Amino acid sequence: MEEADVRLIEIRRRWPWFTYHRQPSVVVAYPESPRDDCPVALFMHGFVQMPTGYKTMLRSIARKGIMVVAVHLYTTLRGLTLSVKKEAGRAEEVIDWIFSTESGGNSLRGTIDENFSFPNSLTVIAHSRGAAALMNMALQRTNTNEPTIRAVVLLDPIGSIDVLDRNPKLPQDIVIFGCMRGIAEKEASEVYWQKLVSAGYRPLFVELDHFGHVDFLDDGKVNGRS
Repeated sequence: MEEADVRLIEIRRRWPWFTYHRQPSVVVAYPESPRDDCPVALFMHGFVQMPTGYKTMLRSIARKGIMVVAVHLYTTLRGLTLSVKKEAGRAEEVIDWIFSTESGGNSLRGTIDENFSFPNSLTVIAHSRGAAALMNMALQRTNTNEPTIRAVVLLDPIGSIDVLDRNPKLPQDIVIFGCMRGIAEKEASEVYWQKLVSAGYRPLFVELDHFGHVDFLDDGKVNGRS
């Protein structure tokens, strides 16, 4: 696939849970010349991380012709006590904002002033504990008019996934990238894979032999590896 030129913008939007406007609460990366029905992805960050810490990876995703939206789902200190269930509810509010047709800051389209055409579906990408929040979000989805989650990508997932015992509405297209550099991370990713298989899914497991749990972040190591 030919890679597209991309734009990356940072938005200082106030959310009910995030009113600190001095730093961006949303990072959006998208192709400069998007096609009709531009695929869209929601990125759920890892534990006490920020969307601004994943810019290299977000740009890499956008080069494949996908718009990816990353939102700060909690302040760093609040994340120490925030439940993944509440984090999941906030992610749902973000999805509503992405697909809203309202003008101005009440929608993604209005905020970036672009005339994007989205399909009524999205991919959800989650790093670290964001995977547990994603599972809870899938369980809470009951409105059939909501955008469909068409695929799930888990980046070295950690956190409890007992929620799978309650049959969340997940798509069949699930990919797990497990980091092999670090025993704890490897075991956690394999637990996710085993649990999904037991629940009747057929996830693809991809081993990243020389990749560590924090290498998805812009810490000087990633340098396009994502």
